[in-house]
Amino acid sequence: MLRESVKRKQQSELQRFIVSERQRLTAQSAAVAAGAAGGTGPGAVAASVEQQALTLRLQQLDAIASRVELGRVIVRLESIEQLEGAEDDIKLEARDKIIIPQPPQTVSVIGSVKNPSTVVYRVGLRLDDYVKQAGGTTEDANTKEMYVMRANGTTDSAYVKIKEMQPGDTIVVPQKIEAKPPQLALWQSVAGIIGSVALTAAGIAVIGR
Repeated sequence: MLRESVKRKQQSELQRFIVSERQRLTAQSAAVAAGAAGGTGPGAVAASVEQQALTLRLQQLDAIASRVELGRVIVRLESIEQLEGAEDDIKLEARDKIIIPQPPQTVSVIGSVKNPSTVVYRVGLRLDDYVKQAGGTTEDANTKEMYVMRANGTTDSAYVKIKEMQPGDTIVVPQKIEAKPPQLALWQSVAGIIGSVALTAAGIAVIGR
């Protein structure tokens, strides 16, 4: 469901986070650049690498902001009959939009893999099985921080390699980046603000199973 009041609140919080994060990254980047000015040797090389990582981080911040779908309220239901009186039986507001998607039948793999793609969901396959179908990871893949965006908009990063994937999942393989905070933390910060990040088709709001 898309809700205007939620969208306005999320937009304000997301904008505040982006401004704060951009200021922090810009200041950190400027400090690194100043420290590396005129230097040579291993220290200068390391500073250059960190500078590039910070620049990439700023680009990622912009990319994340552009992919966020605001205003989504996830309503879980097994059936209309079971919804009445349940926790997800919320009151409607003016201009609410209820969207009931087709049940997903695929799993997407994006990020640092050789062939980012969307493949057909198969019962029993785990994260590594789908990554292999995407050609495997690249040399710069951070396999320790792989995580899954579920079809209901939640993020799962705990023991995902041993969990069975579900239809509609998006497997994210981050790139190795030395700058802190880790890439996953940046995504989770945004996800925590808005409740979900849209990486696949927009409009998934009511999950029918």
